[in-house]
Amino acid sequence: MNHLTLTRCLALGLVATSASVAHGDGQSAAATDWVIDTSGTYLCQGYYSPPLVEGSIGDDLNAEAENTDYDGSDRVILTGNAFITRNDFQLEADRVSFLNSTGDGDADGNVKIRRPNTLLIGDTASVNVRTNAFDLKNSSFVTHQNRLRGESDFAIGAPNGDIRVVNGTITFCAPGVNSWDLQADQIYLNQSSGRGWANDVIVRVKEIPVFYTPALGFPLDDRRLTGFLFPSYSLGSTSGTEIVTPFYWNLAPNYDLLIQPRFMTARGT
Repeated sequence: MNHLTLTRCLALGLVATSASVAHGDGQSAAATDWVIDTSGTYLCQGYYSPPLVEGSIGDDLNAEAENTDYDGSDRVILTGNAFITRNDFQLEADRVSFLNSTGDGDADGNVKIRRPNTLLIGDTASVNVRTNAFDLKNSSFVTHQNRLRGESDFAIGAPNGDIRVVNGTITFCAPGVNSWDLQADQIYLNQSSGRGWANDVIVRVKEIPVFYTPALGFPLDDRRLTGFLFPSYSLGSTSGTEIVTPFYWNLAPNYDLLIQPRFMTARGT
């Protein structure tokens, strides 16, 4: 394993290190950090427990790999358990290649990207290891604090931590449980404002489409925001299939209104 510390001017030596880097085993991002707990403490019989993201000091970029190549000009190539950290950003892959001057590069094979409160896993990625921006292909992702998880054709990360999901689905259900989800062409997850936004949205219950809207806003955490809350689903002998799509209206700092439209396939007596 080789270890590097990269600054804007590349002046370094390669030293052996005993550190090891573990990659995902084909699990989704949510399943990777999910801990099963059947004690009854947690509603979903489990919780997310992400590892601590230990970043580098200042703007230094730390890199580890089984093999490291430098073309003598500007490109650094890491192969075999490549692992890069900068500030609170971590990148793992089978192979990473980037320009030291700009940070622009590519990651291939078992790509895993960690930020605080966020994990994304995919096949390949275009990434800037200096700004922490990325474009991840065939991705699964989870934001631990609000328990949101999903999958997408592409997940595009901005330097400020915001994520845009292309052709994706999201849900707050536990890993392996797909009672409902939102399917959309574009999904925007704004971590700083605590708000999400989706375009061309289909609400699905057990993968069956039940509702369409051209746009939908939703909260990502417990901050008070006007918008739809996530739907609930039940099945009973009296009301049949019942779907509730609550709408929260933040009228003022000291009062609000909750509207709960309800759809039932049967009406008992």
